[in-house]
Amino acid sequence: MPTHQVTARKPKDRILFKNLLKEAQECLVTRGMRPAEAKNFLAPALKLLKDSLFWEYQGNGLALFLSSSFFEYFISPSGFDQKVSVSNRFYLKSLLPALYKGEHFFLLALSKKEVKLFRLTRSKIMDVLVEGIPQGSSRRSSQKQLQFHTGTQQGKGRRAALFHGHGAGSEDAKASLVQYCRQIDSAVGGLLADETAPMMVTGLDYLVSTYRQANTYPYLVDDSMSGNPYSYTRDDLHRTASIVMEPYLMRWREEALMRFRRASEEGRVCKDIAPLLQAAEGGRIEILLVSLSAELFIRHDLESGRVDLHTQYQEGDVDVLDEAVVRTVLNGGEVYGIEEDEMPEHLPLAALIRDNQNTAVS
Repeated sequence: MPTHQVTARKPKDRILFKNLLKEAQECLVTRGMRPAEAKNFLAPALKLLKDSLFWEYQGNGLALFLSSSFFEYFISPSGFDQKVSVSNRFYLKSLLPALYKGEHFFLLALSKKEVKLFRLTRSKIMDVLVEGIPQGSSRRSSQKQLQFHTGTQQGKGRRAALFHGHGAGSEDAKASLVQYCRQIDSAVGGLLADETAPMMVTGLDYLVSTYRQANTYPYLVDDSMSGNPYSYTRDDLHRTASIVMEPYLMRWREEALMRFRRASEEGRVCKDIAPLLQAAEGGRIEILLVSLSAELFIRHDLESGRVDLHTQYQEGDVDVLDEAVVRTVLNGGEVYGIEEDEMPEHLPLAALIRDNQNTAVS
């Protein structure tokens, strides 16, 4: 379900959560549980409904997974469409946008007085809490502000630090600034150790240049936004950063689609449901393209290859797209959620099959 960080919207989130739990309870009763049994089954989730502290600290999405022996919830910076699924397995397709590259990026806003890290999607800008990040260096810059512009690093080497006219002329000031940037990098790099999303820096030119020297995050992009980031609104930061980062966000998917097209010419693309699921189970899918809006249900026997497809759920069915996503991810394949009109031949899903020599065994 979608959630909100804005205080005024939080009561509506709790009401939506209550309604979704009611829908889940009705589904459980429809599938044979007694009303009291279904309510008891949902007790861990119902307890959250009354937890004011839980609702005070929400992101943009909430995912909850519950069975008779398992209960976990995840507060996500990515928003979700509301959905209830009652089945013999967890429904994971809604999490797909958070799994594949190109869905979000980071923006590090630098100044001599304040440092902030933001996580941006195409529609939102969110603060990221970074423990241990320094807030202000020992010396202050006399430079007030510059206009936003983007600049690309030339060549393969890192930019040299620029100090001219920025109140950082002495060697002590330079050393202090380098140490400041190293502390920032240590805090940010530790938090993003498992990330592969691109990050861009915004700040006055001499700060950005010095930070580039200290940076160890491997996905820092060459482009930057120059100027005092704290003289602009969050909306301005989001809009400008998104324009600059669009080529980087699209690059991952475009590269995947290019590989997909080449593989199609080589006859390595699978579009039929039964062999595609078998390939996913065997770890032979290199890239899986999935329609974000399509729904397709299946009752299948992997050994015989028999498949019964339904566009509406029937008892005992499995969501085909969800099944393919989970199997592909668990076996090391890449998964990309694609809008329906961008899918090859407008299919609900299609897969690039690995070469025999690269077939994964699991």
